[in-house]
Amino acid sequence: MWEIITKILAVFCHCFPRRNSYLWFCTFILGIMSRQDKLGVTSAIRSLSLAPTHYDSLVKFLGSASWDIRKIRDAWCRAVLCSAPILRLNGCPVLLGDGVKQSKEGRHMPGVKRLAQESETQSKPSMIFGHTLGGIRILIGDAPCPAALPLSLRIHDGLQETSRWDGADSDAAASHVVRIVRDGCKCAENFCSKCFLVPVRYFLTVPALQELDRRSGGKPFWRDCQLVIKAKKHVAGWMPLRHDFVQGRGRKRKRGDRVVLSSLFETESSQFQEADALLYGKTEHIRYYHTDILWGAGLYKRLRFVLVEYRGIRSILACTDTSLPALDIIRAYGWRFRIEGTFRSMKQDIGTFAYHFWTKAVGRLDHFAPKGWPSPLESASEEEARERVLRKVSAYEMHMMASCIAQGILQILSGMVPASALRYQRSKAKARPSEANVMDYLRRNLQGLPEKHPDGKIAKFILSRQADLWDIAAGTAFG
Repeated sequence: MWEIITKILAVFCHCFPRRNSYLWFCTFILGIMSRQDKLGVTSAIRSLSLAPTHYDSLVKFLGSASWDIRKIRDAWCRAVLCSAPILRLNGCPVLLGDGVKQSKEGRHMPGVKRLAQESETQSKPSMIFGHTLGGIRILIGDAPCPAALPLSLRIHDGLQETSRWDGADSDAAASHVVRIVRDGCKCAENFCSKCFLVPVRYFLTVPALQELDRRSGGKPFWRDCQLVIKAKKHVAGWMPLRHDFVQGRGRKRKRGDRVVLSSLFETESSQFQEADALLYGKTEHIRYYHTDILWGAGLYKRLRFVLVEYRGIRSILACTDTSLPALDIIRAYGWRFRIEGTFRSMKQDIGTFAYHFWTKAVGRLDHFAPKGWPSPLESASEEEARERVLRKVSAYEMHMMASCIAQGILQILSGMVPASALRYQRSKAKARPSEANVMDYLRRNLQGLPEKHPDGKIAKFILSRQADLWDIAAGTAFG
């Protein structure tokens, strides 16, 4: 198992100009994989028994300028391509895209803003202050029960003010929907094949389709990215012009008659087909009908819409690839809910959102400020203050990226852990072991792994920085 972990981590060696930066990166990932609590950098120090004096070194690494998050993301995608059993639909990987809102209590944290919670869960407040994050996942494993392996996770809102700063992310001014499409296309470029991106339903917008066309323009058809998405119930489009249509005087016509998709459940009821499809891990008997129509005012992009009916539930799916069969579109969107389990594991097990970095370079956030009040980022007017803000944002994204890599390695290792070594569970899981089970296994075995492989660079680095627990206990007791 140690050989597999070090082999995956070796892919990131070229992403760092200095050897120590790469070794701190690997150490932090191993600390995330084996930590017992979710207290940020402190948890990683405790899980590997590192000396407390190395806490500052690890914090400085996360906020340093010795790495580029884009190079790390691309290297991680290539590592997944070589190490993980990628699930493919018609020979193409399936990417999942979604956002999550994470509350933050810090008053001096860049990007924190007032957010509305759309969840119907009673335990969540309607309004919070925090970060809006967007993530890309890829499906791995078997089709009945795949896992969503994280590829990327970034802050997608609250940083519009930084888009005008030198050295800042040029995508900061784009909307959350557009940035999800951009991140999905960037990840798809590393898989050297056509990919399907499956986001949530509110991503069916004209800006998202325009961004998709702009990213796919000029590339070979086998390296583009296609959307599979759920449309709203009131979605409408236009029929394509008939071949026998005669253009009269006036402006050239681009569309045919307007069609409300929900009305086709009644008007085309006799054209529906019946089949058995795998939906949400279960085989369901469904009725479906597909048609290609134009969608988007002013865009008029040809999309394939699939009308699905099962258990009295009616849904409308859309796909930008008009050559994809209707059953494959239904099957692809049925896998989308897997990303929810990934977010749950990030919060409860991995501690992906447990970062607490703050800086006085931004003004203090006022929770009771009226609408239209200046953003705290506007107080960072000097070059040195702006540089500090950008480094803190980079530290957030490095913490999340390292957590994504740690979770992905745990998912890859889940098929290699013997069932007899897992902790007791009253209800036995039918799928692969969860990240929590694999983390528990690593906690019991990771301390001895570097000692069994002392010749490796990572093992030497960790062993040389581990503290003498007896001296720490004695110092605490006798002060």
